[in-house]
Amino acid sequence: MTDELWLVALTMEALAVGGHPVETGVGPRRAARTVRRHLRAGTPDVVLNLGLGGGLAPGLRAGDVVLVTGWVDGPPSHPGWTRALSRRLERAGLRYTEGPALTVGRPLWQPQQKHEARERTGAALCEMEGRAVAEACGAAGVPVAAVRVVLDPADRRLERPPGPLPELPRALAALRQVGRALRPEGA
Repeated sequence: MTDELWLVALTMEALAVGGHPVETGVGPRRAARTVRRHLRAGTPDVVLNLGLGGGLAPGLRAGDVVLVTGWVDGPPSHPGWTRALSRRLERAGLRYTEGPALTVGRPLWQPQQKHEARERTGAALCEMEGRAVAEACGAAGVPVAAVRVVLDPADRRLERPPGPLPELPRALAALRQVGRALRPEGA
């Protein structure tokens, strides 16, 4: 992997990934705006979208790694770069699941919402920025691939307003491992 641009949604994700990722901010609009601004400044070889997401597939637990194959009703991940990510994850000894991601405008708070989203779309997980990032990259002719780490499993009810998640340390530790696995050798 060469001169890539890593995109993450939140400061805590950027800190977990390490290196010098671009922080997109939360949500699809911010993500698209940030990506377009950065792409006007220069075109990377690939955009690697890394971050956290909510599990939709049964059996996914906090800290599980998902190699995103594409976005529901959106573009696919670049096949060549997805294979390269797969090799890097395997070389680092990281287990992962492959599957599509569902980009949502707000978190899915209830297990029933997650179950319905899975039934309707077949997505492995939900997240808030990936499709917008992929579409902005596609418009600029830049390939995109993504890895997400599950924060809240499908059976986990999220609190309103959002409170502390006991799964967060496990998910961030897994995201840190992903960041190390994908960092160029010698970096």
